Amino acid sequence: MKLHALVYCPALVFCRSVVLGALMVCLSFMKHASGAPGDFDPTFGLDGRVFTALPGWIDYRARTVKILDDGKLLVAGTCANVETEQAQYGACIVRYDAYGLVDATFGINGQAFMPFNPIARSVVLAVRPNGKVLVAAACYEVGYKTCVGQFDANGTPDPLFGNAGVARFYVSDDYTPTHNSSLLVEAGGTLVVGGFCEISGDLRWCLVRLNEDGSRGGAFTVVAFVRAYVSSTTDGETPSLLETPSGQIIVASSCATATQTRFCAVRYLQDGRIDTGFGVNGLALVTTPFGRSSYAKSAVQQPNGGIVIAGLCSNDNGPEDSCVARFTPSGRVDAAFGVGGIQVVTTLPNGFDGFFGVTALPSNEVLGAGYCYVDQQSSETLGCVARFTATGLLDVRFAVGGSASLRLFLNGSAGPMAVTSDPSGRVIIASECHTFQEWTDKYFCLARLKGGPYLASACTLNADANNTIAASSDVMLVTRYLLGFRGDALTVGAIGAGSTKTAGEIATYLDSLKNDPLKKLDLDGDGESLAMTDGLLMLRAMLGLSGDALTTGAIGKPSAAYPTLRSAQQILQWIETTHGVACLP
Repeated sequence: MKLHALVYCPALVFCRSVVLGALMVCLSFMKHASGAPGDFDPTFGLDGRVFTALPGWIDYRARTVKILDDGKLLVAGTCANVETEQAQYGACIVRYDAYGLVDATFGINGQAFMPFNPIARSVVLAVRPNGKVLVAAACYEVGYKTCVGQFDANGTPDPLFGNAGVARFYVSDDYTPTHNSSLLVEAGGTLVVGGFCEISGDLRWCLVRLNEDGSRGGAFTVVAFVRAYVSSTTDGETPSLLETPSGQIIVASSCATATQTRFCAVRYLQDGRIDTGFGVNGLALVTTPFGRSSYAKSAVQQPNGGIVIAGLCSNDNGPEDSCVARFTPSGRVDAAFGVGGIQVVTTLPNGFDGFFGVTALPSNEVLGAGYCYVDQQSSETLGCVARFTATGLLDVRFAVGGSASLRLFLNGSAGPMAVTSDPSGRVIIASECHTFQEWTDKYFCLARLKGGPYLASACTLNADANNTIAASSDVMLVTRYLLGFRGDALTVGAIGAGSTKTAGEIATYLDSLKNDPLKKLDLDGDGESLAMTDGLLMLRAMLGLSGDALTTGAIGKPSAAYPTLRSAQQILQWIETTHGVACLP
């Protein structure tokens, strides 16, 4: 029996025996759905994906994504306002709710715009504890400058920051800044802005501190003592800024020598001096195998304090592969990660251009995202992701063998990736994408991937409280309970392996769910908890069904008290929010 055949399972009507008999027939034929870590999350957008282009704006290029404390998403990049006499480029921010809908309460119809001219389409994003939103980019205004814009939490430019919401400045009077900027909100509210500076033909990274109002923060200007590497495109090669719990600043990037470019990191004290206790005299370097060079595109700090840098590894005549490396909190190469502190991935599809984004997951796993070509002859690109265990091995529990190539845009190609993750380990990817027919017609594209695997204890629909979420036990128990069965009639043949719960304990627990003010067994939102609707919806949801296959014939009727029932996607979202992401396959 195919999954969609459950729509035609015998109707759960007439009497308890018919309901239970129909359910047992369905369960005897059905297997658990194939939803797994790395699959698109159907509770987000349209089958896990979102595409955004708002009226009056063109050429969207997403470069960064943040999750807010309330679960909403901010995506920042560049776009152009076509309603001006000439298309005006600037930094664009779009806010989405937790499920991928544009939040029209932010800015104007969900979007905020800062009219400065970003170079190389590179925009970075930060959020203050009070909700104010910051964007930064290298910009060109009578020479190369750094521009930082601040918005109130509602997306309105903050008139108290800089000049009408934008601070424009040279990083240093002595050095010429060029390309790309980084941004860090320090615990005390000050900002650290980073970028590349050209010194006698050498590129180095430079840091400057700003006060909360966007003015320069005293004499704090740092010029790196090592040469930075920046390619001719510089897209995505912004030095990453991280803050340690004790307030030190870590810059992670690539450092160039005469023969090799390597992932590197430097730690600075609050006053801008090199922290010589970090790495070797303040510098952390990792060697890439086989004489390859490694080019950093993103970095992140793990919950355990590990410093992870991700990007591209290659040499002049060899293949280009994605790679990720880890330093300990003290700046030593972490020999427990990968091979000698670095892991090179050769299993991703053709033309993989390295990880443009990297995120740290709750249990110290790491996930990198970039783009790759469909085949060697194609210009069509896909999103490519790989998840690593805490020891740097490909996590075989994720996707297929630890990595996946994803069609983020159904009718076109995807560009550079930004990535983050939520507390449950779900992964959110932001990208630019365009149609096959029109390369200049670009969109903000988002996708959310399933996390996990999760512990069964994280799902409150685990009625028998064992180590498995199963339709054949947990859904059976809930359905029997809703039919009024108690005692042995509730539990015989419906208890999963390893459960120690008695019939009385299970009934008491399900009483608490049903009688909760949130009506935690009312899946369709009609105000009632019924086996013929809510029990069937729970069964289908746990089997991985969505859309019409989830709801056809299984939704109650609206009433004056409950005029609007939940849609299929809202039911899945409600299950995750009310009972936990572990409940769905």
